[in-house]
Amino acid sequence: MLTPQQRLEWEHAQEAEKEYWYGCGIDDPDGSTRRQLLVDSESQKADFIFNQMVDHFGVDPAKDWSKLKVLDVGCGPTSLVARSKFGKTRAGVDPLAYPKWVYEDYKKHGFKVFLQPFEELDTTKKFDIIIFYNALQHFANLGEVARKCREVLAKGGKIYLSEYLEVPTNHAHIHYLESAKLDGLFEGAGFEVESVNKQVRLPGLVELPGGQPIGLYIASLRMLS
Repeated sequence: MLTPQQRLEWEHAQEAEKEYWYGCGIDDPDGSTRRQLLVDSESQKADFIFNQMVDHFGVDPAKDWSKLKVLDVGCGPTSLVARSKFGKTRAGVDPLAYPKWVYEDYKKHGFKVFLQPFEELDTTKKFDIIIFYNALQHFANLGEVARKCREVLAKGGKIYLSEYLEVPTNHAHIHYLESAKLDGLFEGAGFEVESVNKQVRLPGLVELPGGQPIGLYIASLRMLS
């Protein structure tokens, strides 16, 4: 349960995130160069940090997840799970509403979006693979996120995370993520955590000011009995 202050902070952050996407042109008409540049750049960033994760754990999503139910948490408008059709069934959850074209495209990829906070997702639904990439800084209460993971992860399933570390908060990103705290968060919720930190850089897209590498937290989680 969120406190009134947490709810207010989260709502303001969601408004800031919406202003970013719409301000960058996500609602521009079909064929808009501006919109396409936004989609291309965001897709490149998402693919880059996602691939850091699967490469580290030796996962081949197209093959290893082909018969599984996959959930992309905080999928946004450019989900790699949707674009690459990972999983026998695939879904995303994101409370922020995007323009109609986003959902029309997702439908073509057999990708269902739950337009609600992850923490409020129907707990009767179970997923074999749950993915977080560049998402955790958006949530109101990370403890609630960890608890919800236990509720919606299928028996024998896995969670994979790939998150920027130690990046200052802003109007849209309300958490300062640190590896030890993330390990402790999920271990405290009953997960076995395998994690690593690394410095990464994708010039012009994934980097700190001045072109410096950014820290990345990569983790695989499984539920303890």
